[in-house]
Parts: sequence; structure tokens; C-alpha cells
Amino acid sequence: MSLFSRSQARRRPVSPLLALGVLFATTVCGYFATMGVFVLDGYFGLGMAVQLFFSSVFCFALPGLVSRRAGVGRLKGQLPTPNVIFCAAAIAFACQPLVEWASAIDLRLCETIWNVEGDSAAENAQLITELCNFDSFTGWLVPTLVIALAPAVSEELFFRGAMIPILRRLTGGWGSAVFISAVVFSLAHFDMTGFVTRTLMGLIMGIVFVLSRSLWVSMAFHFANNFLVLVSLSRVDDMIAALTAKPQMPPLSMSIISLVLTVSLIFIIHRSTLAHRDDNLSPLSRIF
Repeated sequence: MSLFSRSQARRRPVSPLLALGVLFATTVCGYFATMGVFVLDGYFGLGMAVQLFFSSVFCFALPGLVSRRAGVGRLKGQLPTPNVIFCAAAIAFACQPLVEWASAIDLRLCETIWNVEGDSAAENAQLITELCNFDSFTGWLVPTLVIALAPAVSEELFFRGAMIPILRRLTGGWGSAVFISAVVFSLAHFDMTGFVTRTLMGLIMGIVFVLSRSLWVSMAFHFANNFLVLVSLSRVDDMIAALTAKPQMPPLSMSIISLVLTVSLIFIIHRSTLAHRDDNLSPLSRIF
């Protein structure tokens, strides 16, 4: 075997099962590293925002980068056009009635099937309230970075950037990979009170990722959705009450309009990607 052949063999990605093992193993290591940061809080007085930032890095961003390289290999990416990024952000606004519909389904499931209380939702609401102070520029900057930007980057690297391509190799289909990653994305939040809502968001992010051939697009949607939550919270007097309020099923007409707009924007993203596709890239590398 020539030196060139040995070099190509070393670049070959590992099996998808092993890549998934690497993904979850590095996540466990990241969890313990995060626990170490929490311990340091007692010595250095680290703020909650710093702790959450390190949690995003250690539990999602680094495992996603490592596992993506191990399970898929070195792949060139294709930068999306500005209109694709704009459409991704617009989906976050267009799909809000669908999110409200999913939240109402979550409430019904919690009352009938899951048989769980809203304690975890109340704890999350209390945490968000402690981080959000919209009275100054810094009051906006901290939650924007910790609640909107950091999760958008780290979780997309993990669930869409690494998990979907690895699951695609394992299952043989993009649809199954997107669905499984969306379910795992929802379960990873350890809060059944929002299971259907987060699964819906995971499906949308997975679809725009695959159709746009770019991880930046799903990050744009994820950030826009999280930032929209912050904007909504800045307009209320009692954030805890707003976050823990029981969702109401939106009117059917509004839900249909929301569905049509969301699907239309996803279609525009796909068509724009096809128009600007770099045919010199391999089919697999076009999704990054």
C-alpha cells in the first residue's frame, strides 16, 4: 500500500455504531467536566451564565465536533446565501402557531398519559428569570449569548451536525435520521412537559439542515426561535407566570396559515440551495 493509500485509509470515517458510541461517550465526559465547573463555583463564584455556557460547550459543542469528524470524516461545507438565512429566521416567526398547538398537545399528554407535573417547567422558568434582565444592554447581552446563541451553535453541532449524518449512515435514510435526532433532541432536555414542542422544533431544524445542505441554516432558525422567546419575555411583567401559563390551542385557520407559511419557506430554502449548489462537492458533503 502506497503512502497516499494509507493516508486515505486513515481519513475513512469509523462505523456509524462506533461513531454514536463516541458521541455519547464524549457527552458523558463533557457532563462530568461541567460538574467540575459547578464545583469551581464554590471557589470562584462563577455566575449561572458562565456555568450554562460551559455546559453548552462541554456537553454538546465539543462532542458534536469530535463525533462528526470520527463518524463522517473531513467534509467541506457550502455557505448559504443571505436569503436562505433570512428564510430560516422567518420560519421561527411563521411556525409560532404550530408551536402553540404542540404546547397544547404537551399539556394534554402531561395530564393524561405522561402523568407528570410542571415542576421542571417551573424550575426552568425560575432559571430563565434569574438570567434575564432587560433593563440595560448587558441585561440583553447575557441572555442573548447564553439562552439564544450558545444553545443554537452547540446543540446544532451535536444533533444536526453530528447525529443526523451518523444516523443516516446507520439507518440508510435521511427521514429516519431526522426523526430520531428530533426525538433524542427533545429527550435530552429531561423535561416531558415540552416533549412534543421540542420534537417539532427538532424536526424543523433537521429538515432545513438536510434540505439547505448547511448547518448554518439550522443554527439561524434555532437562534431566531430562542431570541423570539426573549423578546416575548421582555414584554411581560411576570416572566415566571408567562413561562408557566397553560398554553391554549390556536384557531384552526391560524394553524393552517402557519403550516402553509412554514412549508413555503422550507421550499424556498431548498430551491435556493439547488440554484446555488456547488456540483464539485460530493453528495454527502453538500449537507454541511
